[in-house]
Formats: sequence, structure tokens, C-alpha cells
Amino acid sequence: MLLAVLTNVVAFVPLLYVPGQTGRFFAAIPLVVITVFLISLFESLFILPAHLAHSRAVDPRRHGLLPAIARLQTRFAKGFERFTHNVYAPLLALTLRYRGMTVAVFLGGLIVVGAWYESGRLNFTFDPRIEGDRVDAEVRVPFGAPFSETVRVASIIEQAGLRAAERFGPRDKVLAGWMNGAGRLGSNAADVNFVLVPQEQRDFTPADYVQVWREEIGPLPGLESLYFEWEVGPSGSRGLTVQLSHPDRTTLEMAARDLASTLHTYAGVTDIDDGFAAGKPQLDLTITDQARSLGLTHEAVGRQIRHAYYGAEALRMQRARNEVKVLVRLPEAERRSLADLENMIVYTPSGGQMPLVEAVDLTRTRAHTEIRRVNAQRVLTVTANIDPELTNVNKVRADLEANVFPQLNATYPGLTFTYGGRQQEEIDAMKALVQGLGISLAVIFAMLAAVYRSYGEALITMLVVPFAVAAALLGHVVMGYDLSVVSVLGIIATCGVVVNGGLVLTVTMNELVARGVPFETAALEASKRRFRPILLTSLTTFVGLAPMIFETSPQARYLVPMAIALGFGILFSAAVVLLMMPACHLIIRGLSPSRAAAAMSIGQPADVR
Repeated sequence: MLLAVLTNVVAFVPLLYVPGQTGRFFAAIPLVVITVFLISLFESLFILPAHLAHSRAVDPRRHGLLPAIARLQTRFAKGFERFTHNVYAPLLALTLRYRGMTVAVFLGGLIVVGAWYESGRLNFTFDPRIEGDRVDAEVRVPFGAPFSETVRVASIIEQAGLRAAERFGPRDKVLAGWMNGAGRLGSNAADVNFVLVPQEQRDFTPADYVQVWREEIGPLPGLESLYFEWEVGPSGSRGLTVQLSHPDRTTLEMAARDLASTLHTYAGVTDIDDGFAAGKPQLDLTITDQARSLGLTHEAVGRQIRHAYYGAEALRMQRARNEVKVLVRLPEAERRSLADLENMIVYTPSGGQMPLVEAVDLTRTRAHTEIRRVNAQRVLTVTANIDPELTNVNKVRADLEANVFPQLNATYPGLTFTYGGRQQEEIDAMKALVQGLGISLAVIFAMLAAVYRSYGEALITMLVVPFAVAAALLGHVVMGYDLSVVSVLGIIATCGVVVNGGLVLTVTMNELVARGVPFETAALEASKRRFRPILLTSLTTFVGLAPMIFETSPQARYLVPMAIALGFGILFSAAVVLLMMPACHLIIRGLSPSRAAAAMSIGQPADVR
């Protein structure tokens, strides 16, 4: 019992060290599960024996609730015993007689599931995509545009959303409310929010609504970027984030535009943003040689321009309790146009005068809206959204790495690519999970080998792990879910749970062998003895997880993949333990000629008193 609980605890420990937002989101799960396992171990070792010692046998011949339950238990036990002897025992004897064929059939099923996954039919999405009832449109117009332009664009998008709702039915039957937040995120940004009625009151999804909303918006001049979001939880963010870095700013911007243009060719990739936003128009001033020879500097010219347009402080005067500044600047008629600026007179240190257009070279540019650096390198971030109905982010990434990135590197030497956002978190989290899984499996193998005093038997017990993983994948196919990091967490937890059936079967088999029972007969009898506890444990676990597996509410769907991995992995692993594992023991024992000579035919009566 102690080892069975410890294998479960070891399997859940890696979940404590998942980095990033995903790790923080799931940190409570392993803590609760490990605590429950340890408390249940204490209860079964120290409290349950005391309860059993003071329990009284119930006479099933009497009347009442407890005798009725006792009679039901007796009938169930007899029925299970008949099933064991009439169905399972003959099937087990057949699988042991044709042990090679048995193992080949199980391995064939494992290969088929693996091939199905490798074919790309089962997608992997880092975070489960859970649709909520709220749809947000994040709008951005060019920097420097007047606020009235932001309001105009946001109003057009709002009206398009209302028209989209009317295409699904009466507005009050589709929408629970909406809001136009123009200017809430900045003078050039707005967010338009529509809250749909609960999913049980509508026959369309938020993704369907967004598709119609896009059609109603159509081409919209003056729009810098538009991003739709309708998912809840960690998945509610941009599906693809690529960070580009290059020492030259112009080259970096050209590469970002090329990458964004390439992403437009992918089906299912939407809301693409090249990460570059033209800033407000500005004039760059460069001192001419003539002005420099007269003693003018950038600081002196800049100060004179500021004084002419903003004002120079002439005096301060006290007015009641307040101090008033008096600023002097050019008349408004002399600072209305660019020509006024060019003809402005600047003064040299010696008192001379010259037009500004002769003192400096004026260059029209745009100010930077932001400068982002990662590891001291300037980067631009290209983002996009992924429509799961048309493509998968991993497929897009694979094609980018195989075809697009090498071509961009050839076109722009020195360009580097890294993933950011959810992709970087996915890489870090999956790396930590794979490392944790490897360590936990190694620890479980060492614990089994120490108990069995045999590496071979420990290896046979660990064979159930890949079949449990295959069962978890099959469960996702049956239930119509994509794989996600939540599924991986469930698979890791399953790896520690499924070895318990093999543990109790192998221990029972070794006890029979130690008492002198022939090995083949011991394998048959041990499997029959442990059939009921192994099968009932798997069935009760699956039935306990069934409400979550078949739950459809958005609040629970985020954890459904974990329940699928645990439920299907534990359920199908029972068949592996009860049918394939005894055959594997006989095959391994048959590799030793001295032990094979002592083996007896299957089905021979054995003294197992």
C-alpha cells in the first residue's frame, strides 16, 4: 500500500514545477492530490483497522437496510466470482497460451494510435480553447490620428457588430449587452465588447458570430489593426507570436512586413499584426556646416524653436495666493504652417541672424511609438490569431520553421527569430514537463525494482505506461477534444496511477512462486486473484471522473482534457495489466532455459493454499 501511494505522489510532483502562467493556474491541483493521498494512507494504516476491529457482522437473513445491503453485496460478489471463472479465466488462459500473439496485438494497437497522432489528425493546442459569452474587438488607428477618427472607426465596428447580431435573430435574443470603449486604452485605441446570451439559449458559437462580424465590417480605411477575442482562460490571447531581431531598424521593419504578408497566405490565420506602427510625424533637424561655423548648436536652435512656438518665460508675478508665469512666443499667424517654421529667424551667439532653413536641414520622419528590447536586442513582434477549425498553431509553426524562416534569413542576413507570448510559455512548460516525467518515471522504476529485486519485472510493470498514454490519446479522439497542456498534465498523473495494478499483480505472483507454485500457474492464479480489485479500481475511477468528462459548461471544460487522460488511461490500462502483463512475464521467464524447463502447462491445478 505504501509503495502504491508513493508512486502516485511521485507522478504528481512534476506538476508542482510547471513554469509560467500555466504552472500558477494548476499549482493547486498537485498540492491537493498529494495531500489527499497522504491523508488516505494515514487513514488506511491507522484509522481503518480500528474501525474494522469494532465492526460487527451483519446477518443478511434479518430485515432492515443493512441486511439488504449485505444481501446485495453477497449477490454482487458471487456474480463477480462467476464472471472471473467463466469468462476471464478462460480468456486469460488463451492469452497466456498464445502469449506472443497477445503481446503483438497490444503492440499493434499501440502503433496504430501512435501513427494516428503522428499523421496530424489529432491536433495539439497548448491551452484548451474554451469559448465564452463575451466577444471583444480590439481596435487601433494610426498614431497621431485625432481622437475623432478613433471614435469614427469604433462606431463603424460597433454598428457592424449590431448588424451581425441581427443576422442570427432578434437583437434581444442574441445579445445580452454591448459597450463601445473608444479611447479607454489610449487616444488611438478602442475596444468594442458584445456579450452574447448564454450558450444554452443560442444555436451559434462566438466564432460564428465573429465570422459574420468580420463580413459586416469589410475593408475599413484608417484602421491600423483589428483583433477579435472570444475565449476565456489562458487561451484567450494571440495564438501566434514571433519576435524578430536585427541590428538595423529598417531591415527589421521590412522583415516584419514580409513575415506578416506571408502569414496572410495561411488559411485560418487572422488578425495579423506586423508589430510596426508608424508614429506621429516629426521633423529631424541637422545643423548645417554654415551654421556650425557661426557657433550654432542643436541645443541652441532647439531652444529658440521651443521659445518661438511654446513660449519663453518673461516674468513671474504674484496674483493673490497664486504665482503666474508670463510666456512670450510668436504670434499665431506666424506659426501656422511649415513655411513659417522654415522662414523663422534664429540668432547666432555673436548676435547675427539667419533663416532656420539655412541653419538646419529639415527631414520629415516619424517618431517611434515604442522601442522593445529583449536581451539588449531590438525586436519587433509579429502576432496573429489562429482559427482552430481551419488550422493548428503547431502546423503553422512547423511550416514557418521549415520554409519561411530560412527564406527570410537568406533575404535579410543577421535576422533572428524567437517565439514569444504563449509559444515561449509552451516551450518552457513542455520542457519542464518532459523533464519531470522522465525523472518521475525513473524514480518509479527504481522503487519497483527495489521491491521486486528484479529489473526485468520492474520493466514489465512500466510497460503499462505507454499503453496508458495511447489510451489517453484515444480518449481525446473519442470525445472530440484536441490535446493540450492540460492533457499532458493528466497523462503524467496517469503514469503513476496505472503502475499500481501491475504492482499488486506482480507481488502476488512472486508470493505464489516463493511458495513453490510453478511460474505459469502462478501467473494465472495471481491474475485471477487480483482481477476484481484491479478491475473495480479502474471502473470506479472512470465512473468518478465521468461527470467531468461529459461536462459541457465553460467553467469545467478547461479541466475536461485532464479527466479524459486520467479516465481512459486508467480504464484501458486494466486490460493491459490483466491480459498482456502476465503474457510478458511468461515471455521474459521463457528467455531463461533453466526457468523454462520448470514451467508447467497453463491451466494445470496448483497448490495455492
